[in-house]
Amino acid sequence: MPTIIYQVAASMDGYIADADGGVDWLPDSETDDYGYEDFYAGVVALVMGRRTYDQAVGFDQWLFSGKPVYVFTGHPPDDNPHDVQFVQGDPADFVRVVAAQYDGMVWLLGGAALAEQFRRADLIDEYMIHVMPTILGRGVPLFSDAPQTSTRPSDHHTRHSSSHTRHSSSHTRHSRESGNPPATHLELIATQSFNDGAVMLHYRRTHSRHSGLEPESGGAG
Repeated sequence: MPTIIYQVAASMDGYIADADGGVDWLPDSETDDYGYEDFYAGVVALVMGRRTYDQAVGFDQWLFSGKPVYVFTGHPPDDNPHDVQFVQGDPADFVRVVAAQYDGMVWLLGGAALAEQFRRADLIDEYMIHVMPTILGRGVPLFSDAPQTSTRPSDHHTRHSSSHTRHSSSHTRHSRESGNPPATHLELIATQSFNDGAVMLHYRRTHSRHSGLEPESGGAG
């Protein structure tokens, strides 16, 4: 079963891109890779939204050669120069397919809306946030509001929620009744500071993923 990890750089005030969606405010990677090379070596697959994909294909070179890439989009482009897999459907269903194929880190790059869909569906195992010493004032947040209809747990998912503690179930039930998205409780497992003032914060979810998301027997079709 893979570890779904949301790894991203963010400004000190919690934005992953500026108001135009740009990341020119990030420092030059040639100065310090912030542990990226070691992290990427452990990645077995990547997941991203359409806007993140469009930005990636606009770079001078494709950064993810040799790794399977899955792109969530309701409108796949006609051109697919890097042989990525375009995904339409529910993130929980996708994770079941990924879990049947991979054993290792599956990197959720974003964007913010897709990350929020994964978070609300309780699909993210770990969060690795590189907080950069920059304040943007406004921009694209770490998580953006996702449509409730696309992330509401299925009946199958809800039945398996009984495996969690009574407190967790009560909290989730209260969140749904009040109309607020459920909170995600984390534990800090590692930190690292860098010479330029950036700080890496590595968190893990405090409970295991819902048993209803275990891969189905027989593997992926």
